[in-house]
Amino acid sequence: MEEHGDFSTQSATSFANEHSFSDWRELKQFVERSATLLDNHTAQFKSKLKADVALTWTYMADPEKLSSWAIPVTFEPRLGGAFQFLPEEWCGTIGVYVEGREIRFDAKRGGWTSLSVSAAHDHSIFTLRDYLPPDFELPEANTTGPDAHLFDQPGGQGTHWHGVLAGWHTGLEDLRSRFGVKKQSFNYEGIDKLYDLLIRSYHRV
Repeated sequence: MEEHGDFSTQSATSFANEHSFSDWRELKQFVERSATLLDNHTAQFKSKLKADVALTWTYMADPEKLSSWAIPVTFEPRLGGAFQFLPEEWCGTIGVYVEGREIRFDAKRGGWTSLSVSAAHDHSIFTLRDYLPPDFELPEANTTGPDAHLFDQPGGQGTHWHGVLAGWHTGLEDLRSRFGVKKQSFNYEGIDKLYDLLIRSYHRV
């Protein structure tokens, strides 16, 4: 049986199955595409897309195309333009707008989400960074309702919850599929649990 340090293929497959993946290879693919916590307040996703920068840019700066893979949004694609994501409390202005390169949505409640693209040989590199201010807390409606478990912030104020990372991950799978990358088949609850483990491990909770 193949061994990876102290972690055998059998153990890896068992762990993968427990989180709704068919085998450890699917789990490995998920890990390669998953978020990285850069610090207590910033999460990052980085994706290789089989498209040039110009085409990738349209999926970042065109409201209809961004809404097709991410959260529904309306915005004015210009520096200082207003934006409104759903849910309605996620709104603000565009704090960075570099044509063909980067757009950053600065939320009224603090924090921001940045989408950027760069060229790399025959493809483009798409990067999503999501920053929460140190004092950020979710509304009481999220933390007390029937889905409160999706909004637990293990690291406390200003830290990400597993539901938001799982949501971005799902959206990015959809984005990759638009450029010829096979969409990974997974159970949302399975990856949600993995992001919970990731966040708790990072914050040593």
